[in-house]
Amino acid sequence: MLKVISRSTFDLQPVLDTLCEMAGRLCGADLGGIATRQGHVYRFAATFGQSPDFDAVLRQQSHSPGRGSIIGRVLVEGRAVQIADLAADPDYALPESVQIGKVRSNLGVPLMREGLPIGVIVLGRQRVEPFTERQIELVRIFADQAVIAIENTRLLGELQERTDALTRSVTELQALEEVLRAVNSSLDLDTVLATIIGRAVGLSQADEGTIYQFDASEQVFVPKSAFGMSAERVAVLRQRKIRLGETHLGRAAVARAPVYVDNVQQDPTMPGRGAGDVLEGIHAVLAVPLLRDDRVVGGLVIRRRRVGAFAPTIPTLLQTFAGQAVLAIENAGLFREAGRARAEAEAALADLRRAQDRLIHAEKMASLGQLTAGIAHEIKNPLNFVNNFAALSVELLDELKAAAAEAVAALDADKRADIDETIAILTGNLDKIAEHGRRADNIVKSMLEHSRGVSGERRSVDISALVDEALNLAYHGARAQDQSFNITLERDYAPALKPIEVAPQEMTRVFLNLFGNGFYAATRRARESGNGSFQPTLGVTTREDREAVEIRVRDNGTGIPPEIQDQLFQPFFTTKPTGEGTGLGLSISYDVVTQQHGGTITVDSEVGEFTEFTVRLPRHRLASTAGRRR
Repeated sequence: MLKVISRSTFDLQPVLDTLCEMAGRLCGADLGGIATRQGHVYRFAATFGQSPDFDAVLRQQSHSPGRGSIIGRVLVEGRAVQIADLAADPDYALPESVQIGKVRSNLGVPLMREGLPIGVIVLGRQRVEPFTERQIELVRIFADQAVIAIENTRLLGELQERTDALTRSVTELQALEEVLRAVNSSLDLDTVLATIIGRAVGLSQADEGTIYQFDASEQVFVPKSAFGMSAERVAVLRQRKIRLGETHLGRAAVARAPVYVDNVQQDPTMPGRGAGDVLEGIHAVLAVPLLRDDRVVGGLVIRRRRVGAFAPTIPTLLQTFAGQAVLAIENAGLFREAGRARAEAEAALADLRRAQDRLIHAEKMASLGQLTAGIAHEIKNPLNFVNNFAALSVELLDELKAAAAEAVAALDADKRADIDETIAILTGNLDKIAEHGRRADNIVKSMLEHSRGVSGERRSVDISALVDEALNLAYHGARAQDQSFNITLERDYAPALKPIEVAPQEMTRVFLNLFGNGFYAATRRARESGNGSFQPTLGVTTREDREAVEIRVRDNGTGIPPEIQDQLFQPFFTTKPTGEGTGLGLSISYDVVTQQHGGTITVDSEVGEFTEFTVRLPRHRLASTAGRRR
């Protein structure tokens, strides 16, 4: 056994396999294993004498202190424990040990290191026969050997890890300049500086570090990136005004060379007031200036919590980092200038496009206004005559029928029937004329309303209250027109929404249009489905969305096909059958939201499932937006 331990210096597995097998053979056990701690639980790391099926079961088990297993009991009691008959033990909770492994007697002995169990040796017999005290003592000896083997492997592993770490450090130092040049190719200054300071702290075995940029106008150093520091300490750094000649950073900038202090807590040059806030717990400090042609660009500072010198190569290494940081800062400045010029050009182009959109829209509205004015002048009066004379003709027919009643009564039945049928047809035709005349009159009124554009006094309102008022108005209006109308209303209003400045009358028109469309779509789906269990539903939600208020109106109606969603907000476009809509409601709503309030109105829909309109109103007036779909 000792030969196995000495040969398997770095490989623990052969040692555990040999230990458990020898312990089992010498103690007359049929099977056994060694469980070791893996995280917060214990698992079998070696077994012997198990059937393949039972071995698979054991490898899947995890154990913790408790009465349900031999390992759990050993962990609870911290000493050797055996169970004479697993089948007769009421607390034993692993029936597979008996059913699959055929185990009847069990012995568990802890592997103790510094008073704590790091594993358990388990032996078992497939018959009821407890282990003797001598056998238990023998297993304890094996347990001590297992602890030694585990501890040796751990220590050797730690040594190997440290050796590997040193090797990695040498490799990183050799590749340092190449890595830094690659990092310097990025135009994201924050990313570049974070990479530089992170590598600087890591390679110098420091605890934290900061890169500063020198503000030439204020003559102070401004922190740009920090590593290993809490947000509170970074905030303290930002509040300090470090000038040339002050602190290690300022002195390094004046000297144009690195400045190093192995114990800053005993540095007489550090100001007593406020220094402890930033340098609390810090001892060693190394500051390197960022220079460009002898001009101070900034500084790089690393700090360590223990007293002692940095490696001799570190100052030169950090000067290499500093050179890369200077290039990154200058490249970022050039990139910002280019980005600023591009942003200005893009903003000018966007303003031009918005102006073009507004001009096109204004021309459309002007054309529509001229057309509507002509319609109002040329068609309004004839429509009134048509409507009035149609109604008058119906009354005259009624009077004619009453006046000719005696003469008609004297006629034979066939002639009376012909006269009644003719009068009924005339009356029906006149009713149709009146009905379509009124529809044409409503279309003209809608066109006039659309051509006038949006207006209205703006004031601060509770948007949830305004939405709810419009919802109640729309619902009761629909009920008044059709007593059979029924729909479930779901309200989800954000609590404590701050008031927003809108034109209440105009926004009420928008909400009424959206609610009316939702009512129509949901009830239409209910009629077409023929399914009495379908419940039409309209949901209304209000939410705070950063610097805006969002209102969502969702129905479970027929939905809108994707190919026509882009046309929804165009004047005179409607998805309703002829005679049921003018196609101006959503167009008016779009103008109210976008032109008058600088907001957006979008639609999301799935045919046969739902339609959801989202109105977003900014708290501060923005330019109109052309986006209509999500």
